[in-house]
Amino acid sequence: MKTLKNEVTSVDKLKEDNNELVFSYLTLRNLIGFGGVSLPIALAIFPSRDSEYYGFEPSISDYFYTDRGDILVVILCVLGAFLITYSGYNWKERLLTFIAGIGSIGVAFVPTIQRCKDCLNSVHTNSGGVFPKLAGTAVHFIFAATFLFVLAILSLVFFTKGRKENCFNTDGKLSQKGKRNIVFKVCGWIIIACLVILGLYFIFKPDLKGFPVIYVFESIAVEAFGLSWLTKGQTLWSDGEHYLLKGLKSLTAKR
Repeated sequence: MKTLKNEVTSVDKLKEDNNELVFSYLTLRNLIGFGGVSLPIALAIFPSRDSEYYGFEPSISDYFYTDRGDILVVILCVLGAFLITYSGYNWKERLLTFIAGIGSIGVAFVPTIQRCKDCLNSVHTNSGGVFPKLAGTAVHFIFAATFLFVLAILSLVFFTKGRKENCFNTDGKLSQKGKRNIVFKVCGWIIIACLVILGLYFIFKPDLKGFPVIYVFESIAVEAFGLSWLTKGQTLWSDGEHYLLKGLKSLTAKR
């Protein structure tokens, strides 16, 4: 039994050395990142209806009741599934990604209140989602705020972990890890700032004459979240040879 366990461990170690497991892990991070970056863009381009909010909906959540409702639900659920299955370096990180995943799916299953009366192209019109009794309540905002806040904590606290000396090269300049840490911190604080601004907006409710302030700052926060995960997946500022090049070389070698 002990010999078999050692053999399995050796096989896993060999896969790590050959980048087979690492490549898969980076791919999952990048899929989460690309999902975040694409969400506001996929919702906003070529809308099917004229909006009094400069062509946008009041918030990302309001697209649930437009022809982009299915896109919103699918991306949020896929993000949620990826985050729930993401295995971090310790139980705290795993717990936070699980909570973020539940928050993402919760936003899709418990939609916001329907504001537009002419959203006739949506299959979700006059629908309250999976849990209709909760639709349009504070539960939706709790899911959304939790989702973004947890992602900010992951970016600020967990993505920046590592030995301080690894952040600098031998010449004293920032290493790729050091550059990534700066991106993580900037993205994390951007998300926090957006949440604070939105919180103040909901408290004071200023008249901005149709400017989609909720959509804008939600989009900025989601883009920051996506950029953070793309950086964590080393699509940006990678160590050594880029993982895509390694994958292409691997495919070429197998042929």
